Amino acid sequence: VHNKFLHYKHHELNEIQFDEYDSIQVDLMENVEPTLKMQGYKTDKRELTVYRKFESLAGLCSRRYREECSTRVGCIQALENPDIDLEQRKTDYLLKIKELRRLLNEERATRRKRDAQILKDVHMKSSALQRALLEAVDDKS
Repeated sequence: VHNKFLHYKHHELNEIQFDEYDSIQVDLMENVEPTLKMQGYKTDKRELTVYRKFESLAGLCSRRYREECSTRVGCIQALENPDIDLEQRKTDYLLKIKELRRLLNEERATRRKRDAQILKDVHMKSSALQRALLEAVDDKS
């Protein structure tokens, strides 16, 4: 009985342990652990994406809130100051637009003059090049 118990204890228990427990450990180490790491990386990416979206939306909401506050303050100040004549503001605005249009027309005219001069220079140089090429061909003949 003692020999059978020793045999069971040393051989059969080791085989059972290897078959039952070690195979589970090997399966965990080879299959489950890499899968868990990969899922951890995916989770980190998702969390970072959610964090970035949250920060972006928080910034956007903050900017819109500040814009709304500044617009509201400007409107309140405009209503509190009846000294400012609305017709005068319209006239000033229209005068500024008129001045901008005048400046644009001047710039357009200046640009057209420069473009015409550049085109004239290009035609002169191309005709001079053609004459030089024709003279070079005539000299060789």
